[in-house]
Amino acid sequence: MTNLLIVLLATRQLAVVFYALETHVVPAARDLCSMVGLSSGHIGIYRLMIHLFIVSDPSAELKDMDANCSADRQVLTPGDMMLVIASRPQFFTVSILGLFLILNTPQIVQCFFRCSKDEARMLSTEVHRPAKKAARGDVRKLRFQMSRRLESMRGKLTTLQDSV
Repeated sequence: MTNLLIVLLATRQLAVVFYALETHVVPAARDLCSMVGLSSGHIGIYRLMIHLFIVSDPSAELKDMDANCSADRQVLTPGDMMLVIASRPQFFTVSILGLFLILNTPQIVQCFFRCSKDEARMLSTEVHRPAKKAARGDVRKLRFQMSRRLESMRGKLTTLQDSV
């Protein structure tokens, strides 16, 4: 699950970079303009995040930048991201598969090297069947021993009751 999340985040980052190349707008400028848009409104979540995560309130500086922000510098929407991915489908497919392989190759290699033939035989059903029969035989033997002990204890109990 973690690998899937990493692949999705990397895909989004690639889309941001290619969108910046297509629109000739640096992603940092786009982020600042989206901050200007959020700070101009009265959004409580934005104010809370400013107070929790940023040391100083950048509202005064952001008001000066408001004139530089135009419609082409707005945040990358999911629709824009899909258009960027659709414009280069082979590149994104190879990138996603490559990243997936890089992240999952260690687990695949470990599985091949750690599973020996003996372990493979242990996992087969032919080995499990005799083991199950042996376990059933052990259970039967234990039941027989317990029943013999119970009979001997009953005999001792009746002897004690008769002597009293």
